[in-house]
Amino acid sequence: MRPVVGVAAGVLLVAACQPPPAELTEQDRAALEQVIDDVARNLEAADFATWAGRFSQDAVIYSPNAPAIRGRTVIQEWGES
Repeated sequence: MRPVVGVAAGVLLVAACQPPPAELTEQDRAALEQVIDDVARNLEAADFATWAGRFSQDAVIYSPNAPAIRGRTVIQEWGES
């Protein structure tokens, strides 16, 4: 039992000594806001091809109470419906 406690204490100590994650820069925030604005414009214009193009070929969307939507083409079809 003592070795397990020692290992657990060591892991916690190492984890506690890690530097905090870097903060987002203003450039990061601006880039994120631009993507959000672009997505909103795509959806408002019903430009589902451009919207779906933002997803990878193997992307998956999980919608509440519905089966998973898998793949860029199916995501675009789902958006168009």
